[in-house]
Amino acid sequence: MDTPLPLRRSRPGLYASLLPPLIWMSLLYFVPIALLISYSIWRLEAFDIVKEFTLSNFRTIATNPSYRTVIGRTVATALGVTLIDVAIALPVGFFVAKYGGRYRSLLTILIILPLWSSYLVRVFAWKIILGYNGVLNSALLLVGILQEPSPVFLYNQFSTMLTFVHVWLPFMILLW
Repeated sequence: MDTPLPLRRSRPGLYASLLPPLIWMSLLYFVPIALLISYSIWRLEAFDIVKEFTLSNFRTIATNPSYRTVIGRTVATALGVTLIDVAIALPVGFFVAKYGGRYRSLLTILIILPLWSSYLVRVFAWKIILGYNGVLNSALLLVGILQEPSPVFLYNQFSTMLTFVHVWLPFMILLW
């Protein structure tokens, strides 16, 4: 008995449904990236952009030690946040997937819950916790570890990494 071959039909409806997100991504992602790249190869003269091809901006970045320091610190922070998030997310994601059982949905909601608040709210919450008159300083004063509030917990590499680890951790857990 011959089995019929499946019919191959083109799906114009599928391609039409992909068109709005493609236009959206083009306008809000690809166009700004193209503008950024074009600005990077144009000359800057007294705060005016002159549309003349040059690689002097890249030469400045490569030769100025201040730029190298900032780029190095940024890359180190991003790498540190990524490694810490992986170290936390891998076991949590594995546990939820393997042993979540009937609580898997609840655990997933608890992981997604921080994403329901704004990015700025989560960052500002860490400022409130780590600030001069924040929760951490108040607790350390109450326990007697500090005699007066300390500004050391905020505006440093540690607080930046802690905040970014908290912000990106749900995404990393969901990735696993």
